[in-house]
Amino acid sequence: MNQGSLGASPSPLNFGSVPQGSSKTLKVQISNRDTKPILWYADTSRTRWLALTGRSEDVLQPYEQQEVNVTVDTNSLKIGSYAATLTFISVREPSEGTQVPILLTVSPLAKPSVSEPDFFVSPLAVSLNFVRNQNSSQILPLAISNLDGQNVMSWKVDTGETNWLAVDRWKGDLKPYEQQTIYAIANTSSLQYGDYLNTLTFVTQMSGTDSVIQLQATLHVTPITFSDNGPKPPKKITPDHLDFGSSQLVGNSACLTFDNPQENGVVDWTMGAARSGDLTWVKLDTSDGTLGPGKQQTVKVTVDKTVLRAGKSQGDLLLTFTFNLQSDPSKAGREPTSVPIPITLTVS
Repeated sequence: MNQGSLGASPSPLNFGSVPQGSSKTLKVQISNRDTKPILWYADTSRTRWLALTGRSEDVLQPYEQQEVNVTVDTNSLKIGSYAATLTFISVREPSEGTQVPILLTVSPLAKPSVSEPDFFVSPLAVSLNFVRNQNSSQILPLAISNLDGQNVMSWKVDTGETNWLAVDRWKGDLKPYEQQTIYAIANTSSLQYGDYLNTLTFVTQMSGTDSVIQLQATLHVTPITFSDNGPKPPKKITPDHLDFGSSQLVGNSACLTFDNPQENGVVDWTMGAARSGDLTWVKLDTSDGTLGPGKQQTVKVTVDKTVLRAGKSQGDLLLTFTFNLQSDPSKAGREPTSVPIPITLTVS
């Protein structure tokens, strides 16, 4: 979902610690950054413990701001950490909404005889929501963070048995205060119009203690065609992931090949680390260029093991297509298309 004329703050909205069996209300300020009025509505993704008290839809005049009351209710929740997504959607441009991650920690009722909490709160915070038209796909970055400043946190994620949701990485380790990005991919090719709900289950381990966090992943399949009018992604990337140090790749270099679908016309392409500062141990023989319709490009990927400690390092190369405006100026202003390519290096 693209953030356009409709804005919201603060984001994320962190309710902090709320005792079990109680509720808490905070305010979100939404704003219209356009010169035209916006008819908006809010979507809580059917999260049972999250609600809007007061207005849940209204009209924002040009450059107007409104406050919305957001309430969490912990009566039906167990002790632990929870995350959800509150989405503000423009009726005129459904794809140009804005998402506000909701963070909540449910604490036990105060016990006068106990000075320390008798439960473990995972420092993992996540949120995910898809809105898509039929026969299309959408990739969203999902940030996971270790908010503990002393201990390494191991994590793994299970998407269940859904046929529409996948992730590019299933497990990893987070150093103290480290953040990693997982790419989640929703595909609607086998789905009918309507709403779909799935649970992503994150299992984290820190200092020998396990914690489970369940994240609702929602997908709304709509007949509306969104403004994702960028180039078509490659039909084939070979290989679709790079795992150096495994039986797949035993050396320090590999060739990565991708194609430009015929219907795109001419595209400009770039390739690099998905997050700034990542993959400092990866070098590409070329990182950008122009590709004609139906043509292929090969990039040589080389890893440098000498700059890393023993263990597993991982990240994503992000391949991005944009229309070449010299060949077709009419495509000015259209969106780019990006595809993540997981890369892993194991140093023994």
